[in-house]
Amino acid sequence: MSLIRIELSSDQRKVEHLISYSNSLLDQSWNYDGDVVAKKGTREITVCGHASWAQHNGECILESDSPFGHSLMSNGSFGTFLPDEEYAKLSGADGSWRSDKAYVSNISRPMDGPESVTLRLVKLATGNLHAVTSSSGLIFAGADLADWPMAFPKGNDGAGFAVDGMVTTIFGRDALIRRMPTKTEAGYDVLVAFDGERLELIQQSALWIVMSFLAGRRANVVGSVGINGDQEVWRERHMWSAPLHESHPPLDPRRWNNSVFDLPKRFPSMVDKALELLNEDIPIDVSLEHLFADSRRQLDVEIRDIVLALDALVECDAFAAGGATLIDPKEYATLLPTLKVAIDEALKGHQHHDALLTRLVDRIKHANHVSHGERRRNFWARVGFELKPDEKAALDNRHPMSHTGYVLRRADPAKYQELSNQVRLARNLVNRVIFALLGYDGPVLDYTSGRMEPWGFFIERDGSRRKRNAAGSEDPAATPG
Repeated sequence: MSLIRIELSSDQRKVEHLISYSNSLLDQSWNYDGDVVAKKGTREITVCGHASWAQHNGECILESDSPFGHSLMSNGSFGTFLPDEEYAKLSGADGSWRSDKAYVSNISRPMDGPESVTLRLVKLATGNLHAVTSSSGLIFAGADLADWPMAFPKGNDGAGFAVDGMVTTIFGRDALIRRMPTKTEAGYDVLVAFDGERLELIQQSALWIVMSFLAGRRANVVGSVGINGDQEVWRERHMWSAPLHESHPPLDPRRWNNSVFDLPKRFPSMVDKALELLNEDIPIDVSLEHLFADSRRQLDVEIRDIVLALDALVECDAFAAGGATLIDPKEYATLLPTLKVAIDEALKGHQHHDALLTRLVDRIKHANHVSHGERRRNFWARVGFELKPDEKAALDNRHPMSHTGYVLRRADPAKYQELSNQVRLARNLVNRVIFALLGYDGPVLDYTSGRMEPWGFFIERDGSRRKRNAAGSEDPAATPG
């Protein structure tokens, strides 16, 4: 019996060390027993403790014969936000780990035993934390890539051998995207490993945008790693316990029977475009927060959030650019009083003199502002396509759904079905808008039919559907996989 040898392609050999590293990962919890140094403010104590981390949560239990827990407690809850100075800082006395953010969750002191203090670990760093590494990685929760067609490994004949990872580049660095062993309700964690040191924060945000959008829900960075060769040097873990909500991905490769799917080639430009958008102050990250908000399966809430995702983009200052500066802001102080006197003189005897004077002076104050209509024209010119009548009708639901709604007010089945169709149209539209801003023009999931459709289908949507249904098209893009 002969062994099957898997040959990596030339592109895959560039990240062979990262493939080897990811092959060695195991879903193992972390534990520490020994002395723990605890600090808060000017107080520092060393006590016996046990620290542990499993999946996305960690804790540390400290014990001492002398009361000490009160000195580590935070001063109030501050809602979901805790100022940095209110966190306790913990570290292993041997220097093997540290947590710069921990908070007391429980204190107990039995009559005949030591005081026990339990702290939740918001962050945990392990390994050689000061080492500079040749490769790095980010760990995402909620971005499971299980259903994506991946690129490695391949057999000797060059054919796809397994759905096991994606080799690509990000910001010019060779990169690997692959599932990790850790599985939660949000699916498997996903590792994005790449050559070079850590990403800058804005680069990390751009990567988060693409990973979240393709996953169809808000992904979360739950860790980062430093790698030398195929060995992990250090790891940082971040607590994550957000409730899982429904995913609405813009792609569904399971419904796409074309065996050549070029996401690894498209991914680098999408990440680069996301970075450009952030540098232009186009709030695509805010848009995604609205798009993936938990609607609790209420259609009126869902369509409101989808339209808010679009409005966050349309209304941003980036699309107000290009207008002429009619009045130099430095000239307002001297010019405005003169204009006000002239307008006051011209309106003498008018029945609405005071109200009209106030309004006209206010308009002069905003003479440099670009109108809402001009912003929209600039936006759609950037996107590269126009709204269709049924898409506009779907978007017009924002205000009535925000202020009245009708699903929650026991709408009849016909109205419910109408809104359901409009929600799907609106999601199709916003998905395509974000894809266009990211420079993607490949196949997209059509939420009205559940089919993957080529980009051009949506541009000529009605005509394309009629032609396809009449001809019984064999186009692979028109046939579910």
